[in-house]
Amino acid sequence: VEWKAAAGHGAWRNGEPLVRSDGPTLSATLLGTGFNYIADLRATQGKIIAQVLPQVRDIRRLGSAAVDLCLVAEGTLDAFYEHALRPWDFAAGALVASEAGVKVAGIDGGAADSHLLIAAVESVWDELRDLLDAAGARRPWDSPGV
Repeated sequence: VEWKAAAGHGAWRNGEPLVRSDGPTLSATLLGTGFNYIADLRATQGKIIAQVLPQVRDIRRLGSAAVDLCLVAEGTLDAFYEHALRPWDFAAGALVASEAGVKVAGIDGGAADSHLLIAAVESVWDELRDLLDAAGARRPWDSPGV
């Protein structure tokens, strides 16, 4: 599989254009995520996912943020979020996803960053962000009650 994108020019999978304009409701969303290598943060992320899982269709963890973002771009995953990514972990996949019409942003809706990246079609992005925020995902390392 080959995903390509050029800023302002679109995204492709194996030469076919990728265009995401809509997706399922949050309760029908197949959500991708990843977990940090730092044990304490990973444990907190597990508590967050325990609150998120009952609200979505299911969770997938593949191990590559860039691939997960490309899977959102093509519709295999409906949404993705992850904490503490480095730019090299997500930049290429974020370009493919955003060029396909997926909103890729930080929790406050601004540019995607390494704190918390959320990717979903516009119709579910705000609801997913609110769910993650309520679950303590905004600053998981500061959420002792999570």
